[in-house]
Amino acid sequence: MDQGTGVMQQRRYYFNKSTKQCEQFYYRGANGNRNNFGSLQQCQQQCPETPSPCAYGSSFPQTPCHGSNVMNDPCGSSQFCHIGQSPPTTVCCNRSRRGSSCGKIMAFCACSGTIIHCLFTNPIKTIIIAPLTSFLFWEAGHCSCNIRYRRDFLAFGDRCSQALNTGIGNANLQRWYFNVNSEQCEPFIYRGLQGNENNFLNQQDCESACFGLFPLVQ
Repeated sequence: MDQGTGVMQQRRYYFNKSTKQCEQFYYRGANGNRNNFGSLQQCQQQCPETPSPCAYGSSFPQTPCHGSNVMNDPCGSSQFCHIGQSPPTTVCCNRSRRGSSCGKIMAFCACSGTIIHCLFTNPIKTIIIAPLTSFLFWEAGHCSCNIRYRRDFLAFGDRCSQALNTGIGNANLQRWYFNVNSEQCEPFIYRGLQGNENNFLNQQDCESACFGLFPLVQ
């Protein structure tokens, strides 16, 4: 992107080769280069965009990840590993913030019958009413248990509570998701881009993550 020279501030659009998207910038009025379009539509017509694999954005540059290797997952607590059709679309994507500012929500999280009550006050701070135990872990609104224990209740924001999202694109990928209504892992066809976290490569992964969960109690 070349802003040119001068004192003007003209809104223009250019094609970003890194993000493969047309983006806005302000042109100073003189010089510059040919990657300079008067409207978003003109830019998109001349330089076809590649849809982002992430529905809610990602870090820049995008961080590659491996969904099956949880121990070495490079995605932070605010992101998840989106498993696409190919390595370029298997990257860390931002988690949805939907529901995170809905006020106080009482949720229950349990490991093999021992209930931990959690009061959510905002997306950042969480008040734990009962102390956590050695077999339950809490981080960024997500509840997980030690490998020897089973989760009995669904924590707010848990990936298994998210609605089916087939995504966009032309891919036809066999995937699995947890249906909170039937309380079963079910197959679906994923289109390859912009899905959510309730998206598993196989039935076993889905059942390992979601088996025994129940809908959020409010």
